[in-house]
Amino acid sequence: MSERLHAWPVLIYEDLAPMVACMNRLIVLDVTPRGLRTPTLRQRDDVTFTVHYRLLDGDVVIEADTGSRTVSFSGESSVAAFYSSFCRAAGELGIRRPGSPLLCEIPDAPASFEEDHVERH
Repeated sequence: MSERLHAWPVLIYEDLAPMVACMNRLIVLDVTPRGLRTPTLRQRDDVTFTVHYRLLDGDVVIEADTGSRTVSFSGESSVAAFYSSFCRAAGELGIRRPGSPLLCEIPDAPASFEEDHVERH
């Protein structure tokens, strides 16, 4: 029995803290017949909402207890323009904008696929 106790790795908080901070922001999306959907979320100021990424319809529907807004993929010329429209639509519903516009919120990760030159085996 004592041999098994020594087989477990030692978990050091300082080594795990940066990874845990990133994992706390992870949202698992549900697969729907038309795309992907967030679970129902609630912000501190009591706005309850969900976001449905309707990939087959080419739009995103933000549904909140304060109303709903639809943002089209096709009406925007870039990711930055779509992000701006998404944040504006969410703001109209009383939803605060995301805390970071980064593509990936993992510390020291490349901002985009084009910037990732690390060789992997």
